[in-house]
Amino acid sequence: MTNIDIFFNPRSIAVIGASENPRKGGSIVIRNLLNFGYGGKIYPVNPKVGSMGGKILGIKAYDSILSIPKA
Repeated sequence: MTNIDIFFNPRSIAVIGASENPRKGGSIVIRNLLNFGYGGKIYPVNPKVGSMGGKILGIKAYDSILSIPKA
């Protein structure tokens, strides 16, 4: 994999500011990733939801990017 492949074909994406609110940018990003068949891992990051062990659009949320278990 070349450096440009890493940019255009990431194995995972952290969505900072993820939200359940369909009008918020974080929600739109996650829905687009799901609807257009992104095959990698999605990590929603939201301090309020993640700290309570919640999910955003059915995906486990994290309270901080530092809480995500993989690089």
